[in-house]
Amino acid sequence: LVREARAAYVAPSADRDDSRVTELILRAKRAGEFVACGRHAAAERLLRDVVAAVARRDSFVHASRLSITLATVLSDRGRLADANATLEEAITFAQSSRAEDLVIEGRIRQATIRTAEAAFVEAEALCRAVLEGPVVDAALRAPQHAVLADALVWQGRAHEAPDIELDNLSGLEPRVIAEACEVKTRVLLAKGALFEVGEAGVAQVPAHA
Repeated sequence: LVREARAAYVAPSADRDDSRVTELILRAKRAGEFVACGRHAAAERLLRDVVAAVARRDSFVHASRLSITLATVLSDRGRLADANATLEEAITFAQSSRAEDLVIEGRIRQATIRTAEAAFVEAEALCRAVLEGPVVDAALRAPQHAVLADALVWQGRAHEAPDIELDNLSGLEPRVIAEACEVKTRVLLAKGALFEVGEAGVAQVPAHA
């Protein structure tokens, strides 16, 4: 009876917290509008505020996802060090909630940043560590292979690059699909597989339709 009374007492508070988290997530969506009209600083401030607010409510999955979004905003502005630090926070949030898929996404995005910084060996190491870990979602393998392949191409090791299965990209973000297709094209060009480049180009058409 004591346990039941306690549950009945705390439930309204939990409901209010859930409602507040929902409000915060909806508020965070405005960041996309800010970015679209060039207000990147406003988007950054908004996302940082919401991340802090949802983290205080122990909603670590949302905090992780929004931190990854913030890292993308920072990366697009050329602030790679800040983006990497934000991804590290995202990974910490994800680990707190045992959201392995978000841990993987954070690591792969860190590898992308390492590639942009010309730290190709580090990018490769990050990708291989992720690929050797548990498989959470088979659909994530294609973008993971794309990031690894990109790091290998820049090292002149295109022939070691894993195959990027474009058919497995359906359902992912358009940006992720476009980046994976671009990497596949670079790999094929580096291998001198010009005919296959044409085939890959045809395969990309439905993804952008």
